[in-house]
Amino acid sequence: MIGQPKLWVYNYDFEFEFAGQPRVVLNQTNLTPWYFLNRSSSLFLPLADPGDAILSYEKPDTYILDALHQRLGYMPDWIQLNPSDHESNSVFFDLEKATILTSAITDFQLSPWGWNRTAMLASNRVFSKTINLDLEKTIRMLNSKQFSFSLREENCSRRFSIPALTLSAKNISEDEFASIFQNFYRQHSSFFVKHYFGTAGKLSDFCQSDQFAKKKTKKWKTWIDKSGGILLEKKIPVVNEWSIQLDIESDKSISPLCLTKLYSGKDRSYVGNILSDSYFFHLERLLSNLEPILKIIAGTGYHGAFGIDLIETDKGEFKLTEINARHTMGRISYEWHKAINPFPYGLFSNFFLKKQKLSNFSVLADFCKKLENDSDCLVSIINYIASPSRDTIFASLFIGAGSEEKTWDALNTIKSTV
Repeated sequence: MIGQPKLWVYNYDFEFEFAGQPRVVLNQTNLTPWYFLNRSSSLFLPLADPGDAILSYEKPDTYILDALHQRLGYMPDWIQLNPSDHESNSVFFDLEKATILTSAITDFQLSPWGWNRTAMLASNRVFSKTINLDLEKTIRMLNSKQFSFSLREENCSRRFSIPALTLSAKNISEDEFASIFQNFYRQHSSFFVKHYFGTAGKLSDFCQSDQFAKKKTKKWKTWIDKSGGILLEKKIPVVNEWSIQLDIESDKSISPLCLTKLYSGKDRSYVGNILSDSYFFHLERLLSNLEPILKIIAGTGYHGAFGIDLIETDKGEFKLTEINARHTMGRISYEWHKAINPFPYGLFSNFFLKKQKLSNFSVLADFCKKLENDSDCLVSIINYIASPSRDTIFASLFIGAGSEEKTWDALNTIKSTV
């Protein structure tokens, strides 16, 4: 039996709501990354079925949709969000204030990037699915770095462990606070201070000495007040970053999907994901070792997309860093790889381009097509968003090739040429 069609919503504000970050209203004179993120809903295309719909602040360019239609063989509907107030980084806040006709969306089941309170309230108010708001506490717990820390320390073998310490006391004195940080540094040398709900390199500080400015300690105390605590974690030499993608079903069964290799920039921001069937050996071995925590996670009542992030050290060991009860870029990479890639390796990447030779979308499209033909690879433009002034471009590409090196070569050729 065919289920109710889904309305996919790319609410990347998901974790920032949990982090207690303020709502940001966008304006044309001082664009934030949210302008581009709000328009990145085409990432969901391979997850959506033909009868589904995708909510977007702007429908993607017709040329992109036509090209992706050819790749996928189908295209869901699009529903454009027209907020009556200023556009913000909170999609469901904007949806509540929008002039969009309710009848256009009520026939769907809501499927956001990640569940948070605003998404749950929207589902209960507008859509047919009623969600018990107690689920918010479960999802908040699952996405907290404190929970990831507890899981790995209490339920994984020691080789998955990273020296770390959680701090949750709100009324600790300045001297005690400084002493804890200094002692941690003397024990473990360089370390990270992480907000419980920081993501993609945000809300995280790297400490290389035992001296900390009062401005920093004040900020970390604010993090404790907003999120319930902070995590101090020893810096471990990293050779590779990995992410396991899974689905947790409503009957608590677990469906492993893939293992992706994750690349981050110097500021720990997202660069891209590599996929390969050759990673399957690692995936089986990791799942066997992580089975105790998977059972705990499935037993919380959460079901849906799930990711587990790990690092591989210079000693060839794997360390669990965090879990994510939401869609991740690794999951999006997997869906595009499965849907359109005939090659054994795939690379998904988001990046910004400053306007140089790239006067319009057709220049990039023509260049990618020529690169495909000349290099025997797949180059698919998933996302192309220009700022109103046209001086900044945000693009998402999926590249398929016969080796990991060839995927990076293709991406670097594009970035250095257009």
